[in-house]
Amino acid sequence: MSGDAEGAARAVLAERLSALREGSGRTYASLARRIGVSGSTLHRYCTGQTVPAEFAPVERLARLCGAPAEEREELHRLWLLADGERLDRQGVVEASGAVEQGAEAAVAGAPSEGAVATPPAPGA
Repeated sequence: MSGDAEGAARAVLAERLSALREGSGRTYASLARRIGVSGSTLHRYCTGQTVPAEFAPVERLARLCGAPAEEREELHRLWLLADGERLDRQGVVEASGAVEQGAEAAVAGAPSEGAVATPPAPGA
């Protein structure tokens, strides 16, 4: 998936969260207290500056604002897409590649198939 499509998911998620907040008639601070984040954190979620590391605050906001189950499911789908981008930006994909390279190096350092391992000397 391209970065543009993922960025679009993050933007749509932010729009939906902002619409929920505005529709509730409550302030960022009052909603944030109820869902367990700071007001500035909720503001960053609603403006698309950051994506929550977990879906829980998004779901709590949606429930608090009266979103029906279908809308919460759509928010979850959008969060998954946006979270994928967040992880890509943090280099998780590159880190997993480094782990694979480390495993290949470990295998390369192992004895070849034809090599015979010698048992340790008695008393060693």
